[in-house]
Amino acid sequence: MFRMIVITALLCVSYCAAFAGAADSPLPEVEPVDLEALSLDDFTDGELPLIYHLYHLHRVANAIVESGPDRGFIALPVWRPQQHNQPYNARVMENITSLAFFYTTDRPWNLYYADPALRARLEAALEFWTRIPHEDGPFSEYGPERWNLAATGFSTLFMTSTLHYLADGPPIDPDLHGRVVRTVHRALDYAFRSEWFYSHGSMFANQYGTLFASTPAFLELHPDPELEALLEERLRSSLDDLQSPAGYFYEANGPDFNYDINTHMGNMNKSYRHLRGGPLAEVLEAKHRLWTEWIAYNAVLEPDGAQFTLNRAIETRQSRDAFRRINTPLAETVELARAFASTPEETERSRRNRRARVERDWPEVAPLQVGSQTAYSPHRFLHRYGDGPAHFYPTEARRQQARAELPYLRQPQFVHQRVDRQRRPMTLTYVRQPGYYAAFNAGGRDEPGARRMGLGLLWNPATGTVLQSQSRATSTAWGTRPAESDDLYEATGLLEARFTLDGEVWKPEPGNSDLPGQDLAVEYNLSERGEKTVLFRPGRIEVRVRHEGTFIEHLPLLMRTDDRLEVETDRIILERDGHRLTINIEGARRAERIETDRRSGVFGIAPIHLHAEERLDYTFELEE
Repeated sequence: MFRMIVITALLCVSYCAAFAGAADSPLPEVEPVDLEALSLDDFTDGELPLIYHLYHLHRVANAIVESGPDRGFIALPVWRPQQHNQPYNARVMENITSLAFFYTTDRPWNLYYADPALRARLEAALEFWTRIPHEDGPFSEYGPERWNLAATGFSTLFMTSTLHYLADGPPIDPDLHGRVVRTVHRALDYAFRSEWFYSHGSMFANQYGTLFASTPAFLELHPDPELEALLEERLRSSLDDLQSPAGYFYEANGPDFNYDINTHMGNMNKSYRHLRGGPLAEVLEAKHRLWTEWIAYNAVLEPDGAQFTLNRAIETRQSRDAFRRINTPLAETVELARAFASTPEETERSRRNRRARVERDWPEVAPLQVGSQTAYSPHRFLHRYGDGPAHFYPTEARRQQARAELPYLRQPQFVHQRVDRQRRPMTLTYVRQPGYYAAFNAGGRDEPGARRMGLGLLWNPATGTVLQSQSRATSTAWGTRPAESDDLYEATGLLEARFTLDGEVWKPEPGNSDLPGQDLAVEYNLSERGEKTVLFRPGRIEVRVRHEGTFIEHLPLLMRTDDRLEVETDRIILERDGHRLTINIEGARRAERIETDRRSGVFGIAPIHLHAEERLDYTFELEE
């Protein structure tokens, strides 16, 4: 305590004497760090990822504009695309959180703790940030006065973390601190009251989810019953409005795995950190429970545990083919989430490996890629205030218990559907039969098309994933196309897919349910030129294509380095670890393997194109 009082007094004297000039007075330079003068032993394992940011901090801080109307703007394009590194873009200023972390963190390796030069530049950036929003609260991103939800939500997300750093660290100008607090409050109040923002957020839920993370963090420092009531109202309604009944969070009105796993999970973790133990924690747990059920049907575990492979063909915005682990504090109460979490032993092993890599390369640090939109990401500092994130890491035994509850491991045979009719129509069908687990995706037209409908994923307990349809693709997506066209029929949607269950017509209903049958057939038209039928039987999947003229059928197989692939006109064999997928073919004129360097996590993609005319039948055969 005495040390902090002395530091505060000295800072006030030196800062006021040196920097209390006109608003355009030159800002002092932040000195670079000499890594060779530091000891790696001073860094905890969890602090090793900060070395890159520590080393390059002076370049980011010294790029802050010193004079004119843009004084305080971070002019170095290292966060957001270079063309958007403009003074009107509040997203650029999210690196204020990075500056605040180093200014307020008292560690032996941090020469920037309570540094007067860094304080001067941090204050200039904060001053600039308080000037750029509309007087009612919202911020802009893509043009002057083009106020939007993303800029506003992410501004509050990062600034509330900044306020937590400043609450426990050396001081900044108290009047400026007060203006920052009022600016955050005004932005949150506007965002919650705006029906326009809520409507937009219902389509792009990650943007609205930032408010659920930033508001509890703000209220912990600055209680406000009215703002708290707004948070509760919107958070409770978000269960129906921002999240599909199928489980995914709406992104462009559909599912997107990368946003779910990254941005949404970060929002949820920060929100839960501050709401845990209170009445709204149950809302977050309900949201995460529904999402975990969703991911459990759409992510299959490879037999060696190397990754979960995703039913990625339905993603709407970004690209994600697989993931290794998803860590969150919510896994303590949402037991199924433990299936995707790291164990304490894995976490410790990862930390040891990271330290070994850093020691091997020390003091070398990767260069700052100026112009790259993620060269200096403030996300590294979003959760490090206070005690930092507190994920739940289950023991191996508890993780295995959770994995045993994954639907394709728990049940030997089922047909399950998850149907959303609220936004982009989606009928997602998951089939477990002896020998395989498959995902079949049917949905509406998608223009411009990222999604690929039809057979999205094929997995076997012994071999793992053998087929994965790729979004935003033609040759590496599953489907059918006319020989004269590069467009798959499955790229334009399968809204009119027809389902037959145990020989009876089945009409999908909104919601999530196990269907009362086992043998499933899906039939749909290939525009005006034919039709296609996919039949899910024990041990095999039969595909029948009838099409006027010549056409090409695409089979995006997955291969590991040691796999063996045999391609013949009437048969394809994929061998992996002593097990095999056999594809028996009737009616093909030619089977062609397409070369591509595209990958899916641990797999390479091996597209097979079957050339045919009028008719084609082929059968996937796998053994349990």
